[in-house]
Amino acid sequence: MFIETERLRIEPLGFDEFAQLDGVDSNTREAMNGLYSSRPNGSDFFWYSYWKISLKSDREHVGGFCFMSEPSPTGAVEIGYGIDEKYQGHGFMTEALSAIADFAKGRGVKIMTAETEKDNSASQSVLKKCGFVLDKENNGNILLFCKIIN
Repeated sequence: MFIETERLRIEPLGFDEFAQLDGVDSNTREAMNGLYSSRPNGSDFFWYSYWKISLKSDREHVGGFCFMSEPSPTGAVEIGYGIDEKYQGHGFMTEALSAIADFAKGRGVKIMTAETEKDNSASQSVLKKCGFVLDKENNGNILLFCKIIN
């Protein structure tokens, strides 16, 4: 299973594949280890996986994405993402997030949410370009964005 866009290949990794992946910071690695271990029996693995974002041209790993769990009964799911610093500013995450929203819609997702820090204008810009709107501010520094998927 994978998603392709004009420039990217996005694929969920199993735990062993993720463990061997280079270029993942320690915070992401710790969070993903928790997500992998939280997967309920019988659930689709891709809801609890690190999705590797690579360039189609040379398979270079440029970033990653994850769903934080399966969608809620109302079809809501939270996402997390990041692009390696040297690949920022090229529209890769905007391209990936648009394709991921289409993938999620096909699996019953009706609402996607994402948190970002108040001073992370690049992340806010990605979310806005992908149709997310500011929903609320948490704890003074965290912004919650929401996207209704039609």
